[in-house]
Amino acid sequence: MLNYFFNLIYLFYKVHNIIDANVSNIHPLILNGYLIIYSDKKLCVAQIISMYEKRGERHAWVNKNVEFLDSLSYLSVNIYLNVYNNLWTNTCEAGGKLVGHILAKEVLYYFNLPPFINSQNSFFALTVEALEVFQHFKTPQMISYLTKIFSK
Repeated sequence: MLNYFFNLIYLFYKVHNIIDANVSNIHPLILNGYLIIYSDKKLCVAQIISMYEKRGERHAWVNKNVEFLDSLSYLSVNIYLNVYNNLWTNTCEAGGKLVGHILAKEVLYYFNLPPFINSQNSFFALTVEALEVFQHFKTPQMISYLTKIFSK
């Protein structure tokens, strides 16, 4: 039990501001910033291409840093899939890059810094810190919670 408690403290130390996906006036979302998302029952890393908010019956492009994730309706993103261990790619098998539109509620965490270190061709590796945050969301208990939250 004590070990579990220390693990929780360690994760809260590593995974900052999880309640608001680490988005705040101190860490605003910026274009080209990176996220952990849960979309189509998959955990992915995504890079922000553009952000949109609902204005009346339409969605408007946001051309500023965003301090509150709830103010957005959706985001356009480059999607990076975890293919093996700490190996990531955003290359589609049919050619081109993986891109998509996600709802703002699919954002689990915002990285303050670029999460990738080295790249070889179209493959990337997460930094140690980013990998620890990602692994927090990948635990069986967390996946169970995410499945319940995002069930359709």
